[in-house]
Amino acid sequence: MNSINPDFYTYFGYRDWWRAPLVHPYSIHAIDGLDNGFLVDESATTDYETDSNDAVDLISGIQNFTFSKLPPPEAAALG
Repeated sequence: MNSINPDFYTYFGYRDWWRAPLVHPYSIHAIDGLDNGFLVDESATTDYETDSNDAVDLISGIQNFTFSKLPPPEAAALG
């Protein structure tokens, strides 16, 4: 079983390059500003500080993103 590198969830980019980790192996990257991002698959990335070019672009032009907190598992039982 492959483990997830802890840096996946703690490295957020550098200078004018931003990285927002989602569910492994996906993250949203943005360059020069946060108003235009792109979804990437970082399956091939091993060092998040140097291997950003290994990420495969999947969707570009992301301008908005909404996070939704999932209910705890016990809420489904109350259904």
